[in-house]
Amino acid sequence: MPDAVLSPRTTLQNAERTPLLGALLRTLRGSIRRPVNPAVRDAAALRELANRYRDTDRGFAADLFSAADRHEETARANRPGSAADRRR
Repeated sequence: MPDAVLSPRTTLQNAERTPLLGALLRTLRGSIRRPVNPAVRDAAALRELANRYRDTDRGFAADLFSAADRHEETARANRPGSAADRRR
């Protein structure tokens, strides 16, 4: 019977159990993460709020979802290198 083959994920999970290697892996993962665009973060918060009102006030929830979409689109249009930015 062949030996068990460890997947990369299993190997990383085992490595995280070693304190020094685990700390190094957590540091590397943290440095790789891209910063979150504030407009995306704000829109996500609006959608979360809209989901809370979805059952009790559908109109208000719909307005919040629309506001989140507009906020993202405006931010996308105003970012450097966008088509709107090139027209200025």
